[in-house]
Amino acid sequence: MKTYYDIDFKKELVKEYLDGKSLNNLYQTYGVAKSTIAGWIKKYSEECQYIKPHNKEKNASSEEIRALNKKIKELEKENDFLKKAAA
Repeated sequence: MKTYYDIDFKKELVKEYLDGKSLNNLYQTYGVAKSTIAGWIKKYSEECQYIKPHNKEKNASSEEIRALNKKIKELEKENDFLKKAAA
């Protein structure tokens, strides 16, 4: 049986991990599998780095940074494709 967790709960665990808690410590504290937490870290770590701890709302600059990072990844993929096509 699958257990579903709230996004705020997931992000809170990711923030704790980014603040220095180990996967093992989070597993023991919350009872969530380490592999599950690792997946959340992969998914939410970038977003959680730009959210202020006292304010859970994302500010405009964090959204802009995420958008720019996404655009950089897209441009890198295009660059790689063009390099391969030119060869």
